[in-house]
Amino acid sequence: MRKSTAFAVYIKGKWKIADQNIPATKTSFTSPKLTPGHQYKVAVCAKVNGNWQTDKINSRAVTVTIVKGTTLLKGDVNGEGEITVTDVTKVAAHIKGKNY
Repeated sequence: MRKSTAFAVYIKGKWKIADQNIPATKTSFTSPKLTPGHQYKVAVCAKVNGNWQTDKINSRAVTVTIVKGTTLLKGDVNGEGEITVTDVTKVAAHIKGKNY
């Protein structure tokens, strides 16, 4: 099974992949396309066997307000500002189709 990871953003009523094929060592995301001062729903998304797994993406999405020059922490699924075992567990559960 081939897997890759991406950063997804909810824009204009649809989830869009903003950055894909994220290496495990990358922990931040910068986008020139997101407008400072606006709020966005964001989530980590997995691609399994060629398909982006977005079916339960809302359950792990967080809302962020973009500030000019701000970087978002990729992998921080629950939005507390750091990547922890909880974040990893939630992503793994999503990939396996579980909802904890």
